[in-house]
Amino acid sequence: MNKTVITKQNFLILDEGLEKVSKIKKVDIDFSYAVARTFKLNNLLKNSIVESINPSENYNKFKEELKKLAVEYCKKDDNNNISIVNVPYQEYEIINKEDFENSKKELKLKYKEDIEDWEYRRKQINNFILKEDECVIYSVSEDHLPENIDFDSVFKIFPIIKFNGFETIDTEVDVSNCIAASMLIEKWREVNKPIFIKKLAFNFKQMISVGEKIRKENKELFDRQLEYEQKRIEIGESNSYHNILDEVQSKYNNKIKGFEYYISDTNKFQKEFEALKIEYKDCIDEIEKILKGETTVPICKIKKSEYPENDINISTDMLMDIFFMMEDEDNEEALNKPVKIKKKK
Repeated sequence: MNKTVITKQNFLILDEGLEKVSKIKKVDIDFSYAVARTFKLNNLLKNSIVESINPSENYNKFKEELKKLAVEYCKKDDNNNISIVNVPYQEYEIINKEDFENSKKELKLKYKEDIEDWEYRRKQINNFILKEDECVIYSVSEDHLPENIDFDSVFKIFPIIKFNGFETIDTEVDVSNCIAASMLIEKWREVNKPIFIKKLAFNFKQMISVGEKIRKENKELFDRQLEYEQKRIEIGESNSYHNILDEVQSKYNNKIKGFEYYISDTNKFQKEFEALKIEYKDCIDEIEKILKGETTVPICKIKKSEYPENDINISTDMLMDIFFMMEDEDNEEALNKPVKIKKKK
């Protein structure tokens, strides 16, 4: 058992992984013990972070009462079923909008302090979760990992795994891949060949460590980028369509596709966004230069025989993302074998 420094974001990822793997059946008792002990020892830290980044109980009450209000003023059929328009976004069809808006104003006044508190805190979350904290880790050897564990789980519980000394080779990797490694990881969640996912998780963690080091070396610049991203979100939200419950509407919102707003006033949005880009141009340009560079990462090369065969979850793009992890003499064969593609000229 040892203490380690970890960002709050990475701790929450670890905690999510521990909870996920705790449900796997027929595992070594050493693995089960390490998972349970690490999970239990960090409960206080988890609760403190979750409480800080989530709305207060009173704010949640406000949202519940607002929804009840919408239902009260909503059009209903003969069976008392509420009428919903624009179904994906749960937009209620309000009968008397004036009365509804007046009631909503009264409700907002009642919870004014709670609403203002949440609006103030939520703008700080992106920066807050990147700050480091201390957690307790109880390690377990990779030999005790369950055979049916998937890549997503191995990656998330990586801090508690003791690897048996993978041989690494210093490899040139795009800085952009190190900074955005977590986005590449999303694609590999369902893959589950043990030796492959161990090495893949190891390599991604190596990349993330290098990426975090680059962030720290350019802390002022990346802090300014966080400011830019937060203001960009605020501009998007303020110019987007809101439903009856005052919720911001988007075309989609997930980790791979990102977030695209339904903009209500395109001209106003474009003007504000262009002004923001001018304000942060120096920061955007400098970070772009950094991301275009290369850096050295100690990578554990993956052999052709270790790749999953005919795995429907693996695409050509995914293999191209990790091309630099393949053993040199295996590059073309390993790339071709699972998905039957030809190497680019």
